[in-house]
Amino acid sequence: MRRDAQRGQALLELVVSVPLFVFALLALLTVIAIGVQSERVWQALRYNGLVAQQFDPYSNYSLYELYENAGTTSIITPQCVSPTDPTVPGGSGILNGTNPLPGSNNQPFWNPASSPTGSCVSSGPTGFSAATYGLYADLLLEHDQTTLKTSAWGPLHSLFSSAVSMTASANFFRSPSIPLVLGCYTVINSMVLQATQPATSPTATGAPAALTGITPAPITPFGAAASCL
Repeated sequence: MRRDAQRGQALLELVVSVPLFVFALLALLTVIAIGVQSERVWQALRYNGLVAQQFDPYSNYSLYELYENAGTTSIITPQCVSPTDPTVPGGSGILNGTNPLPGSNNQPFWNPASSPTGSCVSSGPTGFSAATYGLYADLLLEHDQTTLKTSAWGPLHSLFSSAVSMTASANFFRSPSIPLVLGCYTVINSMVLQATQPATSPTATGAPAALTGITPAPITPFGAAASCL
């Protein structure tokens, strides 16, 4: 009778412990998946900000852009790139262990539960005043805000609904492109226009005068409306 009681107790302990062990294992896998995706969503966003948004620098800083925009006073900024744009080297592949990071041929267990979504909004020029920010001179930069959203996979996805969904958003700045410089600095614009369209009269002066010190129209401090005019 005592042996039967011991067997019954062991069977009861097994029935109780196995579900707890399985639940703990599934919870561990879910937490790992959330941790991996949480780290990789920021890696993908930073990669996109540093690489994908500058995938065509030859166009932004080319002589073609100089000639094309000479005389144009409107502010023109290049369109920023979403992390999920398949036509450019975005960073969303980092989320599932593929390009631009090396990965296996098989999808990892922490693969996103759904396709990631991303966006990039170009806020145009942003000015940093030397007097306000302690700079040597006023600084003009282009400002983009990039966002990437993903949802981590996990066996207990429904129980961790608030944790599996994650969003990374960051501001990125870059040097102003030629069209933006020509739109913000009217003195440079007029001199470039004069140089690209030299006078045909022998008595006229076709070469521009030397720059003695120029400033853009009033720079808007960071956080205000994006405009340098």
